Amino acid sequence: MAHNSHGTISSLVMALCLFTLVNNTAAIWLNHGRDISNRRYEPEEVVISPMTVSKMRLRWKFFAGKDITATPAVADGVVYFPSWNGYLYAVNAFNGALIWRQNLGDLTGLNGTGIVVNVTVSRSTPTVYGNLLLVGIYGPAVVIAVERSHGRLVWLTQLDPRPRALITMSGTAYMGALYVGVSSLEEALPAGQCCTFRGSLAKLDVQTGRILWRTYMLPDNDGKLGGYSGAAIWGSSPSIDMNRRHVYVATGNLYTAPSEVQKCQEKQNNETTKPTHPDQCIGPDINFNSILALDMDSGRIIWSRQLGGYDVFYFACLIPNNPDCPTGPNLDADFGEAPLLVTTFASGTKRDVVVAVQKSGFAWALDRDNGSIVWSKLAGPGGAEGGGTWGAASDGRRVYTNIANSNRESFTLKPSSLNTTAGAWVALDANSGEIAWSTANPSNETSNGPVTVANGVVFAGSVASNGPIYAIDARTGNILWSYNTGATVYGGASVSYGCIYIGNGYTVGLAKLTRAIRQTLSIPSPPANQILSSFYFLCTQAPEIFPDKILDSKEENPSCLSSRIEKPPKGESAGCAFQSWKFPEKMLESNEEENPSCLSYMIEKLPKGESSGSAFQSWKFPEKMLESKEEENPSCSSYMIEKLPKGESDGSDFQSWKFPKKMLESKEEENPSCLSYMIEKLPKGESVGSAFQSWMGHGFPIHRGEIFHAINRLRKLKRNKRALEVMEWLIREKPYRPKELDYSYLLEFTTKIHGISQGERLFCCVPSEFQNDLLYNNLVISCLDKGSIRLSLAYMKKMRELGHPISHLVFNRLIILHSSPSRKKMIPKILTQMKADKVAPHVSTYNILMKMEANEHYIEGLMKIYGDMNRANVEPNEISYCIIATAHAVARLYTVAEVYIEAAEKSVTGNNWSTLDVLLILYGYLGKRKELERIWGIVHELPHVRSKSYILAIEAFGRIGQLSQAEEIWLEMKSLKVLKSSEQFNCIISVYCKHGLIDKASELFMEMEMNGCEPNAITYRHLALGCLKAELVGEALKTLDLGMDLITTKRVRNSTPWLETTLSIVEIFAEKGDVLNVEKFFEELTKARYTRYTFVYNTLLKAYVKAKKYDPNFLRRMILGGSRPDAETYSLMKLAEQFRS
Repeated sequence: MAHNSHGTISSLVMALCLFTLVNNTAAIWLNHGRDISNRRYEPEEVVISPMTVSKMRLRWKFFAGKDITATPAVADGVVYFPSWNGYLYAVNAFNGALIWRQNLGDLTGLNGTGIVVNVTVSRSTPTVYGNLLLVGIYGPAVVIAVERSHGRLVWLTQLDPRPRALITMSGTAYMGALYVGVSSLEEALPAGQCCTFRGSLAKLDVQTGRILWRTYMLPDNDGKLGGYSGAAIWGSSPSIDMNRRHVYVATGNLYTAPSEVQKCQEKQNNETTKPTHPDQCIGPDINFNSILALDMDSGRIIWSRQLGGYDVFYFACLIPNNPDCPTGPNLDADFGEAPLLVTTFASGTKRDVVVAVQKSGFAWALDRDNGSIVWSKLAGPGGAEGGGTWGAASDGRRVYTNIANSNRESFTLKPSSLNTTAGAWVALDANSGEIAWSTANPSNETSNGPVTVANGVVFAGSVASNGPIYAIDARTGNILWSYNTGATVYGGASVSYGCIYIGNGYTVGLAKLTRAIRQTLSIPSPPANQILSSFYFLCTQAPEIFPDKILDSKEENPSCLSSRIEKPPKGESAGCAFQSWKFPEKMLESNEEENPSCLSYMIEKLPKGESSGSAFQSWKFPEKMLESKEEENPSCSSYMIEKLPKGESDGSDFQSWKFPKKMLESKEEENPSCLSYMIEKLPKGESVGSAFQSWMGHGFPIHRGEIFHAINRLRKLKRNKRALEVMEWLIREKPYRPKELDYSYLLEFTTKIHGISQGERLFCCVPSEFQNDLLYNNLVISCLDKGSIRLSLAYMKKMRELGHPISHLVFNRLIILHSSPSRKKMIPKILTQMKADKVAPHVSTYNILMKMEANEHYIEGLMKIYGDMNRANVEPNEISYCIIATAHAVARLYTVAEVYIEAAEKSVTGNNWSTLDVLLILYGYLGKRKELERIWGIVHELPHVRSKSYILAIEAFGRIGQLSQAEEIWLEMKSLKVLKSSEQFNCIISVYCKHGLIDKASELFMEMEMNGCEPNAITYRHLALGCLKAELVGEALKTLDLGMDLITTKRVRNSTPWLETTLSIVEIFAEKGDVLNVEKFFEELTKARYTRYTFVYNTLLKAYVKAKKYDPNFLRRMILGGSRPDAETYSLMKLAEQFRS
């Protein structure tokens, strides 16, 4: 067990909310380890980075009333955490407003054990699963489920009846079950009463709390003293390998052992074995200080690896030379964390491993299949409190751990030669275990809490009395940023929505026990100033990185640059337009009564023939911020604190501040806790102002985070007009001081709705301090989105003159605009200009270039770009590997495709739905049923499964011949989704048609028309294939003619489904020797460059052989068509030669 004696810590949640375009609705942190991998890694984070983390500032803080030692859970915009005051909290992730709180004692009817505290508490991260929150109680050993919406109790289950049994672990929920371990404080009992407890892992039904199985780590001692006891499971959260169906945990030390074991140990002179060897005195089934794999379905132990040697310890051993202490050594070298999952690549070999760090300071990597040691490394000194405890983290490249160094030993910060006696944080190479860096705790204190990693940044806290938290560069170990929270940080950080959330405060824990032990051992207690009286939750955000003061402008120039560039005087270059055009220094002025709420409305209602400039001239940005009177905004504590009389403590303000009397009703259809939801659900024609008024009426202030979240949601839903209304309201009403990104969003949506000219006029109205590279880049991208390449190039020239850096996103858009065959020759020039502007090609740039080659079915060109990417030391991402793998799969080069699929899986960061969709396609191509089922299982567990994912899964299972599974998925999609697109019907029609089941396909075709979905050209092409498979050639030709009458875009005719269905039709005609129809459809394939693949020409050649025809120019035609003859080609040519006339 961990023994914690540090002073106070309050409760801190930090949020770094930069101007991100990410979809924040997917941000989650479901348990202590974040997800089933237990890696404490946020793979979706793109805002926080080594470049931006130094800009973090406090955004909000929440007063919880007592210490917080759990990593907060985050889901759907809500943060969940328990406090040592006995309450469970749910607060708004964006502004820290209380949503609900529940007193655990009142909720459960349980009484506090009085061992540590006299109230019913939880100290671990709640587990989020669906609409439930699953919470472990810190004595008695009870797990409860509450509704996430209100915190109402759903069920309560006791896992161990012993009085000192408790839950310190955060559970892991998967596929309707919760896996959680049981711990105990029996080791604090006097020698004559210790101990009978046996650690166990339980599987519970999430919906009912019923125990499905429970596995003990030690043999049954019949509840009698003198046997084996201990092996608690107490830290972190279990990890789950869904492919192997294993759940992994780690255990603590023995409290007691039978007398024969102690005698055996005495004969060995009380020396422990090497850490990597099992102890000789203790049997193989005694699973203490062990990492274990258990079968998820039965709870059977698959394997167990005991690590660290002999270790029998209970609290009596803290007193030197205590005769009650069992035969030693008494290392207390628990595993205070469950193992995390990581995949290593060493010597070209892929290996799935689990990694955990022990309180002894050893880090262990074990093979997931059999528990064999892959690598081990002493990361730092061990101790009663660690070593490593509560949770390492990994981003797949490195494993990051705390080293508490509770015994204050001097140790070397490898690979340097520097020494420290403080705690530290250590990074180990995930493949080899070699230490990449070690960083000492700058506060010169121990480092007891878990670490967290996100996008190249490691977050860690210190138990120093001022409560510092640190951001560390994951690659180098350099400290990039720190923040003093005001009290001890013992829990870890969770990362979501571009923010970090972290709790502080730890005056309780084992305080009563450690106080007595300290007195016995004459160890001084912490200084009084460590015992603080204030505990709070806070959130930090990205700083306002622009100057606070908005400069007033003096000169006015509302003219439009684009008109000057597009219509320059004869012989003049666009540069002359820039020389004669200036940005106005003065904001356009107007009277308040001439300033209606919506600029877009004013533009739309302009009289015919009137310039849109008049609308801009009559609309202004208000000079004055909204006045915020205390009596009008009693729900805003920050306002009250700001207005405190000089010298008055902010504690008095908290006493006078109350949450609104009426709790928010949490009806799903109203959902007032989410601003973006309220905006999305506004009736058509209703002003966004009503949503904002309702939001503020509920007592919520408006923060930048809510606005950006709403904008990103509206962008995703393609509701650009509503997004423009939001930004216009924001600029006009100024609930906070608008900054660069606010104006950037306003510019983006103005241009999308009203065109470039209006966007330029708006640009003129933006304060000059914000007319910098972000706004310029946004303007250029807006021009490119509208297809105005010439204007965008002119703005880029102006940016160079002003010294503004041009974003790689601009060049990416330029490349995309020049991706057509007629414009493709310009791309080398664009790349040359990119180099001249010192803009390094991003991985996304290479991905675009590779995708272009893949669309042209040009494998050699694609691989050349991939080689350029490697030479430029740009690391491919999962998208890169997916593009390459898909291109090779389409080309039927399945062995090569498999290599890149493996690389893509290794690079996957979290459950990225787009990557998972591609993997569905790829495993369908490869015919790998198990892998396909695994990926579909992951997709199916996502909070929201898109229609596109259902479609791809149906096609993939159909491709490998699993019609029943394809039909099951179709029926599920049919029951859950509104069938409103032809694509939804086409996916199952194509499956039936590929297998010749034309009757089933015809039934769906009729259902499709009854649903109001118009059949398209692909529908008829699928049906034609089905007819051919069913030997209905005449019907097939009629169906093909029906499809030919429909207008089909070039994009559809170049799509893989169209091409593959067409090739299947060609193959059937080829078997019949129908050269006429084969040549007809072969022409379609040629236009799409699909004939670059040898197998397509081989199909054509088969038609000639079946028709007993010989074409002497066939090989020449094939080579000129961009295809290379292979062995099959020459074999077919040999057969064709017999038909020479």
